[in-house]
Amino acid sequence: TNPAHLAPLYTLLFSLPGIPSIYYGSEWGIQGKRTPYSDHVLRPAVTAGEAREKANELTALIRRLIRIHRENPEFHFGRYQELSLTNRQFAFARLGEESMAVTAVNCDDAPCSFSLALPAGGSRAVSLLAGTKADLADGVLTFTLEANSGEIFRVWDGPDEAGAGDTAPESGASTAGRPADGADADEAAAGAEPIKYTMGE
Repeated sequence: TNPAHLAPLYTLLFSLPGIPSIYYGSEWGIQGKRTPYSDHVLRPAVTAGEAREKANELTALIRRLIRIHRENPEFHFGRYQELSLTNRQFAFARLGEESMAVTAVNCDDAPCSFSLALPAGGSRAVSLLAGTKADLADGVLTFTLEANSGEIFRVWDGPDEAGAGDTAPESGASTAGRPADGADADEAAAGAEPIKYTMGE
């Protein structure tokens, strides 16, 4: 696996149909090695104290994705529709009753611009990872993804919603040093700063 692809991979994991599952150690990007003698280096043991030390940019991304998946019903019940597919880029929508979620990933080593014709109405769009308003006009969502990155947008029709495009944390909020599991990860994500999550730089 190319470590630079971990960010778009996890973005897909938490937005495609199905239940996300994170294998032990993956939230820290631990790389196991297979040997003919033992599984110790394939599944290295990690203590609670070491887990806090291993928290990194990937851990913060997964925390944020956990929160996004839990808070947006499109990922639980929404209908899937492909929007764009190449050998390096992929975009799709999850259609809910009153809104949709649009996921796009770029697995290329160069930035890529997208212009996606959306399958349902919508007049407002916000980036759920970056925490900013998105460019949506005449049913076309336009944006650029950095190399080896991804984004999730929420699209709806009507006036701006309270807090849309403004996900700045409260003063002093931090997610550093906390493993991404269960309620702890969700609580940490609630105060997480918008993050740039291009991996492999």
